[in-house]
Amino acid sequence: MATRMSQSASSLPSKNSPPTSKMHGSSHNLGSAVAKKKTKDYTGRIYIFTGKVAKEQCNEAKQLIKDAGGDASEIKVDTKKYLVDIMVKLSNGRTDIPQIFFNDTHIGVRMSSC
Repeated sequence: MATRMSQSASSLPSKNSPPTSKMHGSSHNLGSAVAKKKTKDYTGRIYIFTGKVAKEQCNEAKQLIKDAGGDASEIKVDTKKYLVDIMVKLSNGRTDIPQIFFNDTHIGVRMSSC
């Protein structure tokens, strides 16, 4: 024998509606609270300044980025003084290579002089 439910099917939440909380007699939409939560966006560009002088260290750094699931844009500074100048300015005077950046943030360096 089947029992009757006290709620009609039309008053039940659909599968796609966000959960609600009925604490202390109030109804609060938890979906809007989740949507308002700030999350950090880690998508961006990885740049790596490289050179022949430190080929082994540059290759190691590129491989570490690749192993971590990143995709780095390589900027070879070997014969281009203006690229070295840009790298030095962005890295606060560092002349070591490789220099690694995430968007505009200086990440680090492996020790070799260019």
